[in-house]
Amino acid sequence: MSQRYWFAILIMDSYSTQYFFVVVFLGAAVAFPLAPLILSRLLAPHKPTPIKTDTYECGLSAKGDPWVQFRVGYYIYALVYVIFAVETVFLYPWAVAFAGLSLGSFIAVMVFVLLLVEGLVYAWAKGALEWK
Repeated sequence: MSQRYWFAILIMDSYSTQYFFVVVFLGAAVAFPLAPLILSRLLAPHKPTPIKTDTYECGLSAKGDPWVQFRVGYYIYALVYVIFAVETVFLYPWAVAFAGLSLGSFIAVMVFVLLLVEGLVYAWAKGALEWK
């Protein structure tokens, strides 16, 4: 069977056509970000010097050891902040459409808020929110 007839059979079968387009799309999705990375690796000049590889922040040279250990408490504060930021993202659309929603949606959101408040009370009771 020649190449032309094989492609015609593939186009006529709609089920195969869907998979063909998915495979083409996945190939493009992989090739699109990889192509600039490969091209930059091949074409860009690579001449490391001590000045280029020096660690800096905001244009200033680093002083001291760059591997500074942070207290675990900072991560707890960050996690609590992220939880309540995500809560806001979920509550905002509900608040915008509040007038047109049913009682069931109100109860669902109140259960959601109750679970988040329960988590906050638990973190507070464990002492995770105390700044030491």
